Amino acid sequence: MQVPEGAAKGKAKVTLSFPNWKEGRVAPATFEFEVADAPASEQSRPVASPPSGQNGDAQRRSGPGPTRTEDNPVDNAGSLVKLLIEKSVHDELKLSERQLKGLPEFRLNLYKKGSAAGIPVHDQEVWQLFRREYADMVEKELKRFLSSDQYKRLRQIDLQVRAAEGWGLVTILRGTEVAGELNLSEAQKETLTAIRQDILDTFVKRAGAGGREGWERTLAEYRQGNNDKIERMLTDAQRAKWKEMIGAEFKGKIDSRR
Repeated sequence: MQVPEGAAKGKAKVTLSFPNWKEGRVAPATFEFEVADAPASEQSRPVASPPSGQNGDAQRRSGPGPTRTEDNPVDNAGSLVKLLIEKSVHDELKLSERQLKGLPEFRLNLYKKGSAAGIPVHDQEVWQLFRREYADMVEKELKRFLSSDQYKRLRQIDLQVRAAEGWGLVTILRGTEVAGELNLSEAQKETLTAIRQDILDTFVKRAGAGGREGWERTLAEYRQGNNDKIERMLTDAQRAKWKEMIGAEFKGKIDSRR
């Protein structure tokens, strides 16, 4: 974990509290860290980040819209954890008092493990291995913290929320996990690739002139149109499987994802 430049060596205490979030009933938690210089071999190494060419979507973007048209295991894992901030999700999962009190420490521990996993990334293969390892770690910890029913519902809520934000289904279904569960055909995968390419080629040109409001309006149009196109592309069996994967409609309000 990085600390501000000039921080003194020795023990440091960090206290997490949410005094203005009274409905969350989260108790303050204090943690102690050792502040020390990084080993010489690590002082200039970056925290794991995409190798050159892995963040091409961001390089193409020139406005406030999302860049994520590729399904990313690290982002997916973080998406699940971020949902646990939401009071509406607490209520939906019926978190216990013990779980609510333990949430700050749980999230901090995940952050520490993710920070400790920083590795020098020189090629795509290493980057892919890091992403998969981190996602597996988060999944394992979530399954320890939540009951099996709570974890299943959290995954359902996450898919619903992700389908209704950003690029929607085109990102989700391009992921190997969901594509595998739906048993997408090669022709269907090619259709998804074509939709993604259309986004990259035309979205910025259409949305760039309208400022943030125009950007968000065009994004919503793209997402809804592409979601409809993708749902029509699915077979009856695939649509039934997708409905099973997302579960009952989540009607809670999500505030932290914007």
